[in-house]
Amino acid sequence: MVTAAEFTVDENTANEAVIGQLEVTYPAEFANPVAEYIVINSTSSAVNVTASGSVVVANAEQLDFEAGLTMVELEVVAVNTSGKPSESEIIKVMVNNVADSAPELTVTMVAETVAENNERTLVADLTAMINEADATLASFEVTEGDAFEIEDAQLFLKAGQDFEAGAELMAKVVAKDSAELMSTAVDVTVTLTDIDETPPVVVVPEAKKKSSSGSLAWLMLLATPFAFLRRRKSQK
Repeated sequence: MVTAAEFTVDENTANEAVIGQLEVTYPAEFANPVAEYIVINSTSSAVNVTASGSVVVANAEQLDFEAGLTMVELEVVAVNTSGKPSESEIIKVMVNNVADSAPELTVTMVAETVAENNERTLVADLTAMINEADATLASFEVTEGDAFEIEDAQLFLKAGQDFEAGAELMAKVVAKDSAELMSTAVDVTVTLTDIDETPPVVVVPEAKKKSSSGSLAWLMLLATPFAFLRRRKSQK
């Protein structure tokens, strides 16, 4: 009869890769050698047993831990050269998780245009879908773009950007999980708008010149008493 066995295989292992080899014991009524092994029941077609008893990967696409395949059970019999089958035995294949499912990053723009000479400005919200089994979000990071920074899952444009130094500011943003997998980088572009920075021209009005007629009037008033005194003297 087939000897019970348990094997392990990494998810995504290539088709036809050998996982293990089955063995049999020979009771008296099953003394003839084994002609072939036959799988009579299985929980997944990802793994199979060949006629010679090799446990192999049959469908690598289905060998996916994140899709929920953590174990495959196969019910196997051995048939001897006289055509007599043995009692069935359950063969277990445990599927190992391999860090292979990167997170998916979504960038939702809040501001695509910002006036130059800005204060620190929120330009995008960041979210990530974690696909790797048992992994959690580790961080968001700016991999390119010195004008940007991230805080609390939000992307900010740093203060004091200069339109004259370049109207378009670009960054690449990624998400990383606790399994050290990184998402595909997402490109972010923010356009600066120009502000008129020409200093205002201050016009200072000229001082008004004093009227000469006013001065002459004062002189005439001051001279009037003297003229009166001269008349009186001349009449005496």
